[in-house]
Amino acid sequence: MKQSKKLILAVNGTLMRGLELENNLKAVNAVFLKESQTEKAYRLFTVDDKYPAMVKDEKGAAIDVELYEISEEGMKEVLSKEPEGLTIQEIILIDGSKVQGVVGLPFIIENRKEITKFGGWRNYLASKKRDMKKLFLYCSYTGNGDIVAETFKNKGYDIRKFETKKGLPKSFFWSMMVGGFQAGMNKKAKLKPFDQDISMYDEIVIGSPIWNARFSPALNGLLATLDFSMKKLSFVFCSGSGEGQKAVERLQKEYPDATYIFLKEPKKYPEELKKLD
Repeated sequence: MKQSKKLILAVNGTLMRGLELENNLKAVNAVFLKESQTEKAYRLFTVDDKYPAMVKDEKGAAIDVELYEISEEGMKEVLSKEPEGLTIQEIILIDGSKVQGVVGLPFIIENRKEITKFGGWRNYLASKKRDMKKLFLYCSYTGNGDIVAETFKNKGYDIRKFETKKGLPKSFFWSMMVGGFQAGMNKKAKLKPFDQDISMYDEIVIGSPIWNARFSPALNGLLATLDFSMKKLSFVFCSGSGEGQKAVERLQKEYPDATYIFLKEPKKYPEELKKLD
């Protein structure tokens, strides 16, 4: 039986060790050999920060790669699972040797951010983590949210407050009655104008009171206004009882990847803020 020819494959993105598609190499029994670099003739671009695309350019730079021994059949299998716009072509390494490498087709880098200066995908990911911007976006009726906001400000978060156009009755009793009823009806409150641009933030924490064990109308209004699907999302709820079962059920259904925590009236019980550590 003819033995499959072994080749050397250079990968520069999500196929690298510890990253998202590493298992695609493991599935075809590819063997890691060593880390290396291309010759100083390549440029690197990020495709929506999901994966990189490396292209040949004589005015480029050396790009970090990992080298694997792989069969011809295995290479075809790996390529079949790569994102559209990536292919495998011969590339030249820093020592002048020629190997097969994952590269981007010209169309895939159109209007993409160039990240050549970072020297590799791992370095770029590390820079994003260092530069990650975080936002605490909250509403507050009794001041509990304002205290929580101060805690997040001290942690390095940007702070924004959203408010409803229509207020609640001045009486605490009636405000809780009306608010609880509206929450029970899943009412979406109309919000006052506020800065809705969240594109620069990687992590967003949303703070809101819990009424009648449910999301507040202000929170309902916020979630109907902004799209948080591409964000690392978490919630901090303030509740007189410190819990809200209906809110949890909704979170698990609509935001299954989000984390959450309940604080019992931190204005009255400041020790509750320790839960945020």
